[in-house]
Amino acid sequence: MNKITLFRKAAVIILSAMLFIGCSKHGSMPSKPKCHMNNISTGGVSYLITYNADGKINTVSRSDGFVYSYTYTENTMVQNVTNNGAFYWKLTSNLNASGLPISSVTNYDEAGTKWRHVNYEYDGILVSKATITAYNSPAPVVVSYTNDGNNIVSVDYGSSGIMTFSYYNDKPRQPGGVSDYNTLTGGGVIITGFDASIFRNKNLMKSVTSNGKTANILYDFDADGKIMTMTINATGYSAQLVQYQYECK
Repeated sequence: MNKITLFRKAAVIILSAMLFIGCSKHGSMPSKPKCHMNNISTGGVSYLITYNADGKINTVSRSDGFVYSYTYTENTMVQNVTNNGAFYWKLTSNLNASGLPISSVTNYDEAGTKWRHVNYEYDGILVSKATITAYNSPAPVVVSYTNDGNNIVSVDYGSSGIMTFSYYNDKPRQPGGVSDYNTLTGGGVIITGFDASIFRNKNLMKSVTSNGKTANILYDFDADGKIMTMTINATGYSAQLVQYQYECK
């Protein structure tokens, strides 16, 4: 059955956790506050987001009992996921100088016997290739990415098909877009099959097409330009509404 679901098991480092709204050009004028997203809600589930002193994600706590906890060193990010306090999975990512993962390992059991390993290659800051091995896979899977110089426009999964993307060229990527939503929440709505956290795109995603079906994405902004809601309209599904809240200081 063909369907498009926004789901990924291994969320990696959140690269745009804070939204800088802008500063006055004149010293006598007060500057606008700096804001970061602290709550997401969709489909009856809410996600409470906390940050560490460096402005990086500390925890994402879901109202259904899942908790994503992050720890960082200079070149690594570790994410531990629990479900009502019990181990669910663990992701360890090794990062390059741009903060992007060059390799990651996901463990699906505490003993480390069920695992998934990914090596990434980049064209500048845009991902170009991922090689995936897993404990239950007979051979590596190679995923190829194509970009237009600013955004990833297609992902070739080989025998699993091709996924294509379009963008709002007049809207820069920011928290609240599909990529950041998918990274922060681990998925849960309508679009699937891609590792959104490695998409260092210039613009906000407008649509995703897979297996002949398209999901169109609409955004609503407040007066300061922050995304307040995202609506996903996918073939064969009711509209999915995602709502955001921010904390400003």
